[in-house]
Amino acid sequence: MKTLVCTFASSKYWTDKDELNEVFSIIQSKFQDKTFVTFVDNVPSTQVNYKEFDDVTIVVMSGSTQPDILECASHFEKIVLFAGYVPGNFPINITDLMLCKNAGPTLMDTYGTLKREPNKVVSMQKNFKSYEAFMKVLNAYDYVKNSKVTVIKGPEPWVISTCRDTKDYEKTLGLNINVTSQEELLNIYKETTDDEAKYIYDYYLLDPVEIIEPTNETIMSCARMAKAMIKLIEKHNSCGLAIACFDLIKQSGINPCIGVSYINSETEYFAACEGDVDSAITMLLMHGLTNEKPFMANPCLQEDDSINFAHCTAPVKLHGKRQSYILRNHHETGVGTSIRVLYPENMNVTLLRYSGVNNVLTINKGITVKGRYEPNCRTQICIKLNDFDKYIDTVQGCHQVISFDDIEKEITDLCKLLRIKVI
Repeated sequence: MKTLVCTFASSKYWTDKDELNEVFSIIQSKFQDKTFVTFVDNVPSTQVNYKEFDDVTIVVMSGSTQPDILECASHFEKIVLFAGYVPGNFPINITDLMLCKNAGPTLMDTYGTLKREPNKVVSMQKNFKSYEAFMKVLNAYDYVKNSKVTVIKGPEPWVISTCRDTKDYEKTLGLNINVTSQEELLNIYKETTDDEAKYIYDYYLLDPVEIIEPTNETIMSCARMAKAMIKLIEKHNSCGLAIACFDLIKQSGINPCIGVSYINSETEYFAACEGDVDSAITMLLMHGLTNEKPFMANPCLQEDDSINFAHCTAPVKLHGKRQSYILRNHHETGVGTSIRVLYPENMNVTLLRYSGVNNVLTINKGITVKGRYEPNCRTQICIKLNDFDKYIDTVQGCHQVISFDDIEKEITDLCKLLRIKVI
């Protein structure tokens, strides 16, 4: 994302040119990684092609600049107004000069006007800490808006809560949903060699605590499927995928569980199983906001109001470190290779699910606790929620996407930009 930073000053207020140029220099030093242009009486310090930039950050330095700012902002969809006059952003003598020259009311007047524009993303940031955090959210907004998600076949018949009309996602979020067939994936799998997939095979054979059902041959077959899934994502120039699993297992005898696990653990892409597009979109929303890898899982309620979340597709990495794990077969079908990751207790987690039907995102927070290992999917993680009743009241479907990071504020801010209701 390429950002233009513009300062706006009026000679009516800034009568000493040398003083103004010195202030410009100090302001520019705080935006070193961005293109910087100054406007005095709407005359730019250098000619600028607005089309070269994705967004603009505007620093208001005085009154009598509102029309100039609006003209500049008219070239952008994404506009950030930075309250440079707030003490702490620059030396106090400079912030006081901005205040003296009417930057405060001018900024708010402009902000109130720009917010009326229905098709613009307009934000006010009061200091560099909030500014840098928001720019990360804005980058995630761009990522979502320019994304393509590949769906292999579609949601499984029993995943009834997910949105089944892909045009709903395109309409509400502006992204591209690309539906393809399992046959395409199987053809890529048949063309994928053991040598191509060996790095994934080695990844899972590196340090398992135990291997129970899978043979080396089975693990290699599943590694080839994982590599085929990555190839398919790259072929379609997608950010990630949602894969219908069970017909694929029936046709090939190979499950994609470690494919989902590996993609979420080690690649720049994401993957959701059971064809659950809502879960894939949830991962998409998370992707630009956290380095922690997502775990999509089924909830099993417990007597003490904790919830045991279970699935066979967990990522191995947590906070950048490999976790202990056991290689198993697939829980429901008994075939192939799945993974039981042994996640630790006392971790703070965020549970998320986007609903394409309602265009809402649910956010629940909790902590991992000790739980009984149930006759269920292979990886199990028991979570004591901060508000169990809220989870029950707001839940939008079965699968939850778990982030091993607290991203509540960041994803709430992103949803605000995308006009997704957060509950």
